[in-house]
Order: sequence, then structure tokens, then C-alpha cells
Amino acid sequence: MPKNCRYIALFLLTIVFLNLFLPIVAENVVVRPTRVQLSLAQTIDAETANQGDPVEFVVVHPVYQDGKIIVPAGARAYGRIEQVTQNGLLGKPASLAISLTTVDAIDGSKLPIIASKTLKGESRTAISIGVSLFLCILGVFIKGENVTMQAGYIIDADILGGNVVNVP
Repeated sequence: MPKNCRYIALFLLTIVFLNLFLPIVAENVVVRPTRVQLSLAQTIDAETANQGDPVEFVVVHPVYQDGKIIVPAGARAYGRIEQVTQNGLLGKPASLAISLTTVDAIDGSKLPIIASKTLKGESRTAISIGVSLFLCILGVFIKGENVTMQAGYIIDADILGGNVVNVP
């Protein structure tokens, strides 16, 4: 092997070694309050959901600050089911309340977020009572509407400020 080729090979190996073992220079960005749009990852049904069950959302659009991405599209956001009421007799509607607590930042840290949503089914109490009074007692067995939050449901959340994200 000619001498020049050895120097070139040594130079290339040095560059590869430095890229593999030296940390990438990153910059700390202090997060300011901002909004993030989220999409529900799985369908939630009031008939099968339980209070305290985890819920997961996906970030729809990347969140930028100071020209750098602090939360990439596709990152996960987490929360839980705060309250569930199943539909019942006499036209009682179902309801479902969720709250979101954190979103994954680009550096793997969890940023606190605030978001909540409550859905309530349609009440059929008047129909149930009317049928019971005027037609037959079986009207008491009319149930209210169930509630389902479909996968892909969009919700906006507020990222709280003050945390530091290490961005490449």
C-alpha cells in the first residue's frame, strides 16, 4: 500500500472514531409556554374504560423554539382517564373525562403539559320517562347514549415553560 494511502486511511479512521465516540455538541433551549397539537393513539370507550387508565396521544406537528425542534412530530404524550360514567337506565348518558400530563421532548425528557377533555353522551331521560308514563313501564330500561373517543381525535395542549431541553 503506498504511503499516501496509509495517511488517507488513518485520517478517515480518525474521523470515524471521533464521530462515534465524541458527543455531539448540543444546545440547551429553555422552553417557553407554547401549544402542541395531539392525536389520540387508541380509541377510548366509556363502556370499557376505567378511571385511572393511561391514555396516549401522538404529536401531530413538531414544536419549534429558537428555530430548533424541541418536540418532534410523532413524539408521545401521556395522561389518564380522570372520570368515567357508563350510560344507564332512565336515559342516563355516559361521560368520559381525560387529562394529559407530559409530552416527550427531543432529548427524551418529559415536558409537563396541561390539557383536558370531557365528552358526554346524549341524555334520553325525557324519552324514558315519557314512554314509562304513557305507554309502559319498560321505558325505564331505555339507556342514555354511550361515549367513544375515536383514535385520531385531536386535542390541543399547552406545554408549560421553564424546563430545559437539550437539542442537537
